[in-house]
Amino acid sequence: MIIDDVGDLINPDIISNRFRTLLRKNHLKHIRFHDLRHSCASLLVASKVPMKNIQEWLGHSNFNTTADVYSHLDYSSKFESANTLSKALSFNKIEEKQSEEEIDDDIEKLEKLLEEKKKLKQKKKDFEM
Repeated sequence: MIIDDVGDLINPDIISNRFRTLLRKNHLKHIRFHDLRHSCASLLVASKVPMKNIQEWLGHSNFNTTADVYSHLDYSSKFESANTLSKALSFNKIEEKQSEEEIDDDIEKLEKLLEEKKKLKQKKKDFEM
């Protein structure tokens, strides 16, 4: 609920309409006013604000509501989980920061391995005929 300076209730459509006009006047992409709420929550998640704090900020009565909607945005925890699993399984450590050249080298190595695998499959296929 939003009230004006006098204390009267403001119709929510007025805010949405003014927001739409603001976007149009400034040649911005159309989004719903409510989308700002999601953007705010997404920025909070990306800034590593605890989910409980985000729940309180958004006014969700239930923690699960916030977690269900926004937990998929926490890419850094997925990276950390993958790195932990990688270490535990003794694979090569996933580097958080690789140079473009290192990434290109890794891609080239993977492409070579894939090509070798294709050749082996073809040899096996030829042998079975």
